[in-house]
Amino acid sequence: MNATHLWLAVGGGLGLAGVVWALAITVAHLRAGRRHPPPLSTLAHRHHRARKLAQAGDHAEAERHYRHLRTAQLRVLGTDHVTAVHTQHQLARSLARQGKYHQAELEYRSSLAARVRLLGPDHMSVFVARLQIARMLLMQGKLDESEAEYRALLADQTRALGPDHPDTQFTRDALAKMTRLSRRSA
Repeated sequence: MNATHLWLAVGGGLGLAGVVWALAITVAHLRAGRRHPPPLSTLAHRHHRARKLAQAGDHAEAERHYRHLRTAQLRVLGTDHVTAVHTQHQLARSLARQGKYHQAELEYRSSLAARVRLLGPDHMSVFVARLQIARMLLMQGKLDESEAEYRALLADQTRALGPDHPDTQFTRDALAKMTRLSRRSA
């Protein structure tokens, strides 16, 4: 990437930078051929484009880019690469922002399984995925399942991080809010 691309990506926002990134992806595909796995720089360009689309609020288009990126990453990097798992998490986020909570839950669960396998059960990234699953269950109206997930997460965070850690406190507050919501709807 040259200085012009960097300036456009950082200072230019999605507009012109998005065009430049799209052009760079197209050129890389033309150079490598459609059947050839994309080079890692192409994957980085597509990730940048997807992230910018999500930041701009175009979650449907971001979803499309994350899906293409995920497919390419699985082909190039394999299933046990943390970058591919991160992309799956971002895909789930784009799905959730579109109100596709069940699909998002499935992606978060798949991402969680890979994170536990790669990073261990007490990694912060694992806790984030579990929190998102609890939220997706809540958004689907599955209050009992959501509450159980929040409680299990809170117990593990308290054990691993301690009761005063900000993430533990956040989960405790979220569980309290969810419990109040559950009581009101009963």
